[in-house]
Amino acid sequence: MTSEVNELTLHTVTGNVKYSGVDYGSQNWKSGGLQIFQRDNGKTFCRMFFSTGNQKTFPLSNNIRRVISIASNPRRCLIQLKSGCNIVIDKGREPLVVKLREIVETLDSKK
Repeated sequence: MTSEVNELTLHTVTGNVKYSGVDYGSQNWKSGGLQIFQRDNGKTFCRMFFSTGNQKTFPLSNNIRRVISIASNPRRCLIQLKSGCNIVIDKGREPLVVKLREIVETLDSKK
């Protein structure tokens, strides 16, 4: 018997991504993107994917420490997680990055 997990994509942004965390240290900028999605159980996740095909998924539900955006660079957004990870998107299309920040801030306010 297989259990199928359905995912609802809330938002996707492509550009350059960078990850730093306890398990991998700090990585270089790579071409890819971020995808915010929600599973059937109501939990929200962030999938970081790279053009090379690799991907890493992080839980966002009750795990967001803060969201940082720089006024001088609206195409960049930093998501800090309580687990000690930092996820950065840069050089994405500005309206998409702004929407990503709004979605993550909304999730953070639903603690």
